[in-house]
Amino acid sequence: MKKDATRAGIEETPYENPLSADRSVAADPVVEGTDDLQARMAALLADITNKEGLKDAMSQLPYTVDAVRTLRESLPEDQNQRARIISLAAEILVDEWNGDKDKAGMMATLLSQTWKDWHPEAQTIQQLVELCEATIDDGDSSMVAIVQPTAFVLGALGNHEFYGKWLSTTTTEATWRQADLERNIGSYYGSREKQLTAIERHLADPNRAGILIMAHDVGLLVQICEEHRAEGLSDDPEVQRTKKLLAQVISVLEKHRQTETAVFTQTYLS
Repeated sequence: MKKDATRAGIEETPYENPLSADRSVAADPVVEGTDDLQARMAALLADITNKEGLKDAMSQLPYTVDAVRTLRESLPEDQNQRARIISLAAEILVDEWNGDKDKAGMMATLLSQTWKDWHPEAQTIQQLVELCEATIDDGDSSMVAIVQPTAFVLGALGNHEFYGKWLSTTTTEATWRQADLERNIGSYYGSREKQLTAIERHLADPNRAGILIMAHDVGLLVQICEEHRAEGLSDDPEVQRTKKLLAQVISVLEKHRQTETAVFTQTYLS
């Protein structure tokens, strides 16, 4: 029952918004084969009409990246029901932002992978912007697994004023970019090399072409540059690879008039 992973702007892997590897597991999650689990989840999602139904379905999954993938690939083919599930995910994200961080992160990650199928009301967008801004203003980088994918969605949907603020935050503020890179490498990739490969894939993603979200990985690249400096690396092939990617991202920032972030980032090319 595996669906086409490129559907609705989804890559073969998630949009690199991994939940923490040590996330708690939902109560008594069912252990079964991937195909069987996906088939059962697809049957559940086909009939869900409210948040409680989606929460019940989520309770049968661990809070992991693979669980988000299972949810994504189990979404109904019917466009109305598919859109309903995604909208319910957004409601759960808002409800749980300051509550159950696992659920919030899971829903934010799901939205970041299905944003092309989501048609939110202005009120929902404003709620998410306000939640992100409050968290950023509080300096709570422990919320990066929630803020980062939510910011991606907001940027993808055209909220460039807030998204520019996020790009600046995750680039210029060390605690945020460190938290993001540690989360990605620790929970998902396992190495800087694999992280860089993912960024190369993102820059080639046609669903990001011409959109400011092409610059989404700028903070990760800056942090990798910081690590190179700390390790005394200068002519290493990984350093050159990182700078090449960073130059591409800077051109995106400049094109979309993110001048201050571009200027700050430019210093890492020298």
